[in-house]
This record gives sequence, C-alpha cells and structure tokens, in this order.
Amino acid sequence: MNFRLQYTEHSYLVATLCEEEQRNETDLLDFSNYVLNHKLSDILESKALALEVRKNNSPKLKLWTPKCWKSCGSVLM
Repeated sequence: MNFRLQYTEHSYLVATLCEEEQRNETDLLDFSNYVLNHKLSDILESKALALEVRKNNSPKLKLWTPKCWKSCGSVLM
C-alpha cells in the first residue's frame, strides 16, 4: 500500500493514498486501518492524536499532532 505523508498548515500530518491505490471505500477503510495499526507509532511516537477520514475524490487521513489536539475534537489513545 503506497501513500504520501506531508505536514500542512495548522500542524496537520496528512497521509494521502497514491492515485493508483484509490479504488473504493473498502480501500479507504483498509488504508485507515493500515495507518492506524502499523504506522502511527513510527510517525508520531505513540502520542495522542485525532483522526479525520475524508471520503471524496482524494481520500485522506488528517492526523492532528499532539501540539494542537485539544482544539480538534476526539482523541485516540
């Protein structure tokens, strides 16, 4: 599974599926689970974060870094 990671304004870390991987909602769910279960501890060193999944033409996971999570809603531990 291929995806890009980048920081954007407001301390977002955005993981975006590469276009060839964007097929259907099942792929988006698999991508979400893959990132949550296998990558976040490496990316954010197991710190608290909030998650938003967008279902549109360019599925993304928006991961809030611990620096700003208090203003961003739910927190996953």
